[in-house]
Amino acid sequence: MELMSKKPLNKLLVTGVVGTIIAALCCFTPILVIALGLVGLSEMVGYLDIVLLPALFIFVGMMVYALSKHKKDCCDKKDTLLQCLIPNNDSKKESCCSTQPKLKVHNDPICPVNDEKGQSVNAQTLRHLIKKRKQSKIKESGYYFCKTSNCDTVYFHPESGQTFKKSDLNIRVGLKESEDPVWVCYCFDISKKMIAEEIESTDHSASGDRIRKEVADNNCECEIKNPSGRCCLGEVLTVEKEAQKNLSEKNTSKEVIL
Repeated sequence: MELMSKKPLNKLLVTGVVGTIIAALCCFTPILVIALGLVGLSEMVGYLDIVLLPALFIFVGMMVYALSKHKKDCCDKKDTLLQCLIPNNDSKKESCCSTQPKLKVHNDPICPVNDEKGQSVNAQTLRHLIKKRKQSKIKESGYYFCKTSNCDTVYFHPESGQTFKKSDLNIRVGLKESEDPVWVCYCFDISKKMIAEEIESTDHSASGDRIRKEVADNNCECEIKNPSGRCCLGEVLTVEKEAQKNLSEKNTSKEVIL
């Protein structure tokens, strides 16, 4: 059926091309004038323009129409123009379409709620932290952890659009909490407040040193206890620096007042 539908257009195109060539030759060269003279019909030369010019426009129109139809068909079917004109052609030339074919777009690790880039996380982390009633919905892989503090989404799966919120977890996600306890280490239950109080009372925090020792002794389980699935040492050290800075600013303010 497809082959039959192409034949009328092929014939129309051939007719248009051949007719245009013949009409152009007759209009712009003396071929027809000489031929009519040879057969004794010279008196008809005066009528040639009346016939040939409209014929030229008609044949050009047929050719343009046939080409435009072929182009539309090949764009719809993602064939080349030569494949449209000649069935079963194995030509690998570029597409006749004016626009490039759409490429397959891969889902980026962007949180569907806040449009921020996420951090890859192993599904094993989700299996340990997601509540039992939603455990069956966890997929094999492809999850990302949303690091944005003011976003309620904790995990998202770009390929399926699936998300897990804070309320779906068994623990508090310290990164997304503003009230105590704001956990920074889930393996050894260390919070921001604990670090700040320790620094305020002793001018030093032993949390970072403690975690280093525990990691060396293979007691760290961040991959299943930390919502991000990653080591919390970097975050603990950052909180320690912030607490030291806050204490320093607080002491400076007291000195200014005095």
